Amino acid sequence: MLITLKVLYEHHFALQLSKFDGKCAYCSLLGAETTSWHTIKRCPAMTDLGAYFNWRKRLQYETECGICYICHVPQGRDSMLHKRFNGKPEDCAYRDVIAPAVYGLICQPSLRQKAEDRFPAADLSTPAKSLDWINDKPIRGYQSNLTALFLWYAEQM
Repeated sequence: MLITLKVLYEHHFALQLSKFDGKCAYCSLLGAETTSWHTIKRCPAMTDLGAYFNWRKRLQYETECGICYICHVPQGRDSMLHKRFNGKPEDCAYRDVIAPAVYGLICQPSLRQKAEDRFPAADLSTPAKSLDWINDKPIRGYQSNLTALFLWYAEQM
């Protein structure tokens, strides 16, 4: 059986996403104690929900693969990660994982510095400035720069 790089990437991605099963990604990043999963809208650790949603709505992708704008997971006809978006946000199993985790990473000075060391072209000094790099053409080996940041962080866990 031939295993392609796409299959390996998707399996790796799925493994990293699974680390957040039953957890709030934002709370996990902050080290906050949570008893159960909750949406980002109900996150007690998210102190400025308006700033987060303003940042999230400005996410864009320069990629040939499809990426869901609800959960930010790469998608495709034959993708094991995410089928083509059908217009129903509730069908996105990981809708409050990738963007909240990356936003939290950007807002935490120690994590932000480590991420900038790993991705030297990224200016993550503020959420607004981070969008220049996040929305740019993805670095080699990733479907988007947002997912590159997410995968890097999740691998550290």
